[in-house]
Amino acid sequence: MDNDTLSPSQQKGYSTLAVTRAQLPAVEDDLMESLGEDEQLSFELYVPSGAASEPPGLLVYISPKPGARMPPDWAAVLDAENLVWIGANDSGNEIAVTRRVALALLAPLAAAHHAAGIGLASLNAERTFLSGFSGGGRVASMMMPLYYETYRGAIYICGANPVEPLNDTQLRALSAHRFVFLTGNEDFNHLDTQFAIGLSQRAGLGGGALYVVDGLGHALPDADPLARSLRFLQGEDDALIAEE
Repeated sequence: MDNDTLSPSQQKGYSTLAVTRAQLPAVEDDLMESLGEDEQLSFELYVPSGAASEPPGLLVYISPKPGARMPPDWAAVLDAENLVWIGANDSGNEIAVTRRVALALLAPLAAAHHAAGIGLASLNAERTFLSGFSGGGRVASMMMPLYYETYRGAIYICGANPVEPLNDTQLRALSAHRFVFLTGNEDFNHLDTQFAIGLSQRAGLGGGALYVVDGLGHALPDADPLARSLRFLQGEDDALIAEE
């Protein structure tokens, strides 16, 4: 069947993409050397139901585990927000940070490659966000000050590193971005997350919100906290700031 004839129901849903770096546009970053040019890479994707009618945004996820499949109950949120999900497999905490960052940088291009393969015209680069859980959240927090042109906001789930000193260019660029430091009152990283957002604010970044989910331990949250976090990133739920 030709890609152009795929129906919306055939375009949406879960899939696994196998691709090499050579099949994608080049990313000009020294960290790409951690990925072989012809090495087989694997990404988990979810395409929302509305993607066929309007270019979807993108949520790039960094997992602390070998797999990166999206929790099933998050699908309705991705559908409502018209966001594609993508996460690299074999990018867990046991993998070198340089390689995890390289895979996250490659993810938007892999998602666009997949979208073209199922007949979607494009992705909305202005709605490209970064996320990660636990150690993946820590990697995401290290990436944002460096790759602010690729990602327009981030959700750090139960893990975030203290921000390094920022230069004036970074501060100006990141001032237009939003960040959710999401944790739970039963998460063992709760205090670390509070410390991280405090340092972020003292560094001059005002677009962050601490979101403490009642009853959440060190785990991915249910769909509602994800939905609220995504709305905050897009300027649609400022109430999160009041909950700090």
